Amino acid sequence: MLSDFQQALAEITALPERCLALRDDPSQLARHYTLSERERRQLLAVLHHPAMECACSLYRADRLAPLLR
Repeated sequence: MLSDFQQALAEITALPERCLALRDDPSQLARHYTLSERERRQLLAVLHHPAMECACSLYRADRLAPLLR
């Protein structure tokens, strides 16, 4: 379960479209990942946190910076 939580957290940070899809339909969490109830609640809180958009932007900026150098 913990590995699915970690995978889900990585995907929603790295893939903005995944984040938006899960915001629109949180039931996808259960379809794609094996999560405990606590992990599911934590991911839902992260998905809807106002700073999530910033986290996604920073992730992409950190991935692109070496390419631009």
